[in-house]
Amino acid sequence: MTDLPIMLVGGLRSRGIMEAVLESGDADFTSLCRPLICEPDLPNRMRLGQQERSSCISADQCWEKKYGVGISCKCPLQKMA
Repeated sequence: MTDLPIMLVGGLRSRGIMEAVLESGDADFTSLCRPLICEPDLPNRMRLGQQERSSCISADQCWEKKYGVGISCKCPLQKMA
């Protein structure tokens, strides 16, 4: 048990799940990483009720292996969607 705030990181894709985690008290904060790389405006679309979940499939291809390419969604399945 701790009095420090708890942040849940990893695997969160839908607004409903994030809200349920916060409402249950299991965590004080939730985090997004890959969904924001895939869809940088996702929080705004969720807030406006335009989207419930991220289309990110966590294919682990956000970071290019070679130097200087940068971070962006490079998932081949995402590009087909």
